Amino acid sequence: MNNNTIEVKMKVCSKCGVEKELNTDNFSRHKGHKDGFNTQCKECRRKLDAERYKKKRDEILKQKKTYYQENKEKVKERQKNYYHKNVEDCKRREKVWRKNNPHKKRTINERRRTRERKLPSTLTAKEWKDIKAIFNNSCAYCGMSEKEHLKVNGELLHQEHFIPLLKGGTHDKSNVIPSCRSCNSSKSNHLFNEWYPKQKYYDKEKERKILRYLSAC
Repeated sequence: MNNNTIEVKMKVCSKCGVEKELNTDNFSRHKGHKDGFNTQCKECRRKLDAERYKKKRDEILKQKKTYYQENKEKVKERQKNYYHKNVEDCKRREKVWRKNNPHKKRTINERRRTRERKLPSTLTAKEWKDIKAIFNNSCAYCGMSEKEHLKVNGELLHQEHFIPLLKGGTHDKSNVIPSCRSCNSSKSNHLFNEWYPKQKYYDKEKERKILRYLSAC
């Protein structure tokens, strides 16, 4: 008999009834329970949390916002300590998230840039979806569809600032229109009326539509 054999502890999830190895990959820590782990497996907890969030999204977001405002410094310190204790794991997860959510990462960067310049940054996910629908889910400048853009560039359309951030433009629905990567890169910090008429895909009707939309906002 080998005395060095390590006993593998198992635990049955109280929700799905599946027996799984008792470790932090399958169960979350819980000091209140005898074995130190939650009664439900992580997979079931994620499903329950997702259902709860879907039903009470607005209420949960409001609670989180209120808690953060009242405990801002405490939350930041806790996040900072966690990061220092789990640097490599945090970097790995952030790298995976950036790869899977390039458009979300750009949105976060845009908001940060506008906040640094003390400019409005209020564009919501719903507003962005509505803006894209107004422009037929295509680049407002050249007309490239988001479906084609995803196929060619491997990403969704960009949030292009009609008035560049460096020239005082805001990150809200009155200044953001959908653009392909090429147009966004080409326009850069140029003013619309100086840049667009010089492009080979210049279209008078598209120009009118952009200006009508922005005027309406």
